Amino acid sequence: MNYFLLKEHPYFKGAFRLNHWKETINPAWISPGEFYKIPRSCVITVDMDETTAFPDLILTPFLLFSKLFLDVANMYGEAFYSRDIILVNPKEHESRPYSLILLDTINPEGTLWKVKNLFFLEFEQRRELIASQDFIESILRRGAKGIEIKEFTLLTGED
Repeated sequence: MNYFLLKEHPYFKGAFRLNHWKETINPAWISPGEFYKIPRSCVITVDMDETTAFPDLILTPFLLFSKLFLDVANMYGEAFYSRDIILVNPKEHESRPYSLILLDTINPEGTLWKVKNLFFLEFEQRRELIASQDFIESILRRGAKGIEIKEFTLLTGED
């Protein structure tokens, strides 16, 4: 199976920012043992340029999926914890529903990555979001915006 690094498009790093999110979501709670402490749903305001669209993927400060991404992840049967987040742009009087997602982080030496379509992989002191080619094709067919993809080869002892 082919895999891709899935990232936010660089444009969104400066044009889109979550405000005061730490008042609602403690960063320590974004872990399997603490995730239950995050409210089932919450509202977070955003600062964004008037020409900026709401992206379908947000990686910073935590993983947020738009409905499009969530539907595709569910279609592929990915197991994850989630919380409903409404992002509000008060300047433009717009809002969009998102889901805060807690995905598995896979060890590259293991074999679990071979059966997953979407996961985090830790390597070289970084944590990267990895998606299968099938997942990437599905989100692109549905018109995902605000993403950047790069082909990724995971070298293991079996290669």
